[in-house]
Amino acid sequence: MKVAFITPFDLTQAMTQAKRWKNPFLVSYFSAKAVQEDPSFHVSYIHPITRRRYELPFSYKRKICQKLSDQRYLSSREPLLLQDYGRQVARQIAAIKPDVVFASGTVATAYLDCEPPILSWSDATFAGMLDFYPYFSNLCRQSIRHGHAAEQAALDRSRTILYTSDWAAQTAVDSYHIDPARIHIVPRGAAIEREPTLAEVKEMIGQRPSDQCRLLFIGQDWYRKGGDTAVALTQALNKMGLPTKLTVVGQPAHQNGSSPSPVEWVDFISKSSQAGREMMNRLMAEAHFLLLPSRAETFGIVVCEASAFGVPAITSDVGGFPSVVNDNVNGKTFSFADGVAQAAAYMADLMADYGRYQELALSSYGEYQARLNWRVVGQQLRQYIKNTVG
Repeated sequence: MKVAFITPFDLTQAMTQAKRWKNPFLVSYFSAKAVQEDPSFHVSYIHPITRRRYELPFSYKRKICQKLSDQRYLSSREPLLLQDYGRQVARQIAAIKPDVVFASGTVATAYLDCEPPILSWSDATFAGMLDFYPYFSNLCRQSIRHGHAAEQAALDRSRTILYTSDWAAQTAVDSYHIDPARIHIVPRGAAIEREPTLAEVKEMIGQRPSDQCRLLFIGQDWYRKGGDTAVALTQALNKMGLPTKLTVVGQPAHQNGSSPSPVEWVDFISKSSQAGREMMNRLMAEAHFLLLPSRAETFGIVVCEASAFGVPAITSDVGGFPSVVNDNVNGKTFSFADGVAQAAAYMADLMADYGRYQELALSSYGEYQARLNWRVVGQQLRQYIKNTVG
């Protein structure tokens, strides 16, 4: 089966570049790799580019919008740009002659006219992102209008629509009136090259101390990821009498002081190097819990990675989290609107009854094996690709 794989990234580039080891790129990389695990699937990459001729008019629009309304102009949903994407992709599809078009996201297919059926896979709709993520907040009316129009057009063109969460799927139904029969849920997998074995995970869990709690927070967007809440949780556990240390990855390490602190600050770790991957794996293996009390999150691939290491995730209940975190199986979701007391009590109770914690850690790995790895995800993607072709 010939698959035209539309991605915003050039997947032919070497993975050794640090900038390639960011989640948006890795999702495209691992999903394409997963589809090709079956040798009967032949994937051709289509990577539309933004032409330089659009830079000046878009920059002018951005400045005008900022000056007149103090609002953000979103050039990525500009019809002129999306129409050009559509023409670029259509020409390549005509040359490839695929059986199906697999689109990672909806941007490149909003104005795509082609004969093969389209399957799209996204973690959010434009409506879901609007005033949820900072980049999609305080948009000017024109950008909002263009964004909704592009999303509607792309979804109407898609024969099969995949989302990573129930939350994203529901926004497609509510905001764009998509028939639920065309929508299916397929989660992402962990962005790791080598998954730990069951024996290795059991050893990791067994080596974690029962008389102290090690927490791990990973994220560069401090406010959106809920970094302040993660610190508050750490402080709450210490006040409850449980010695707790939080390792924060992705924030300036110079915040570490000379005096003892429950928080260790670690700069961004690039997994493009062997040393970076080994360091991240060690931090995962040593952690009792992953903390991600985000204010906004579409899915949370790092939860899949934590599950792969037998690390339960404590997250907020926003966005796509309830679809990746199975309560009391690979962690638990909480509403942090009223503070951290409930989450702190949950973790403290597990640490006090350490056998229960170890059971949760082991079931987290089971959840990874059952549905949060690219082997299982790839099987689902290939089946939906076949169904799309008919």
